[in-house]
Amino acid sequence: MELWDDEEGFVVTADGRVVTDDSEIAAIQVLNESTEEEYEIAQQAAERLLRLGRSITPVRVFAASAILLLLLFSIFATWYWVIPRDAVDVETVYFQRGGGHVILVQVDNLGSRAIKDISLTLIFEDSEGFNIAETSWHKGELPSHSSYSGDDLELLVQGYTVWDEYTIILSLSWQDDSGRQHSETFSHQVGEWTSEHFYDEAGRNWILF
Repeated sequence: MELWDDEEGFVVTADGRVVTDDSEIAAIQVLNESTEEEYEIAQQAAERLLRLGRSITPVRVFAASAILLLLLFSIFATWYWVIPRDAVDVETVYFQRGGGHVILVQVDNLGSRAIKDISLTLIFEDSEGFNIAETSWHKGELPSHSSYSGDDLELLVQGYTVWDEYTIILSLSWQDDSGRQHSETFSHQVGEWTSEHFYDEAGRNWILF
């Protein structure tokens, strides 16, 4: 707020108000000094921002982005390929076809180490718990970041109505890289839909000793 003396010696503010109180005049003067100081600080900050803006070029932005992307990729690659971990999943697809039932299974080793002595038993039961069909599969070793699916992990069931509910039972066992034995069993109700897809996490061991 600006102050000035008019022709008659009164102190007048910018909005035309006459100020006669000495304390009010002093307060307004202090406010004016603070406002000027803040303005100078703001001007200095703006100049710094302008200098910083001139120093940031598209080349530098691209280089910084590339370095950050490379760093993130390195972290992911270390986690995916280097850190010892055990990660086994079972993927199951069920669908009805030609008056029968088809079950396809795939075993995924997503870990960074191979697994050994893998066995899987696939059982198809009716609503009463009666074993309709069964198949089993065994493999000596499954390398890291690999999957297996084949005829011995497929089950075709014919002669049973598609208007009933059934149960798929999957029993999986394997040995991890450190020699420890693991086993998991999963069951899924099917028959309500003509096709279904299941994805089971069988094992997650991040550090192996």
